[in-house]
Amino acid sequence: MLKEMFLLLVGSGPIFAALNPLGFSLACLGGVALAVLLWWLCSVYTRLWNLSFYLNWFHLLLCGIAALLTIFLVITFVSVGEIGRGFDQAVTEWGAQLHSLPVNMDGEVNNLNSANLRSQFEAAHPFLRDVVASDQNASSEITVIQYADSADSGAESTQSGGTINEAVYDLKYLLQLHVHWAVYRLRALLLLALLLVQGTVFAITGYAAHRGICPSI
Repeated sequence: MLKEMFLLLVGSGPIFAALNPLGFSLACLGGVALAVLLWWLCSVYTRLWNLSFYLNWFHLLLCGIAALLTIFLVITFVSVGEIGRGFDQAVTEWGAQLHSLPVNMDGEVNNLNSANLRSQFEAAHPFLRDVVASDQNASSEITVIQYADSADSGAESTQSGGTINEAVYDLKYLLQLHVHWAVYRLRALLLLALLLVQGTVFAITGYAAHRGICPSI
């Protein structure tokens, strides 16, 4: 799930850049500005109690890594608003893969029924499965999606064309219903990641500066 989430986050950047070049440029500038500001704060805050302390190569390396991560996190924080388009693309590609499966003489996908479709989607896209099933008010929606033909059709097997297309359409619809929740959660995680990255660097440099005046610690 984490791998798929990361790929969708990274993929939202190019989508946002294509749809809003100015907004993407401003996000990049904002990320660079925040990274520079935090680097400067990290280099000066330790001197509040240890005027003789200067960042060494190790601390500078940490600051550099934190700066790059900060830029990435800021750009992704802004770009994630377009992640819904990434959801649509992932479901479309999943449907295309199903259409490429071998069919029998009647044009039916071999060994494929409604349960198989759902299982294949959940196995291939655990993060999207989590997005669809996340809303407690709509928790039953995923269980009532009709991946197969209607009950009164009398069909005993799954047709490759209509059923897969219905599954793709239904999944896209449900994902768009929950895309705002996904954006809020992902932005909260990105903010937490930024605080963790910068907090780690500030803690390490602060500890080094404190040890400079209290070697026994």
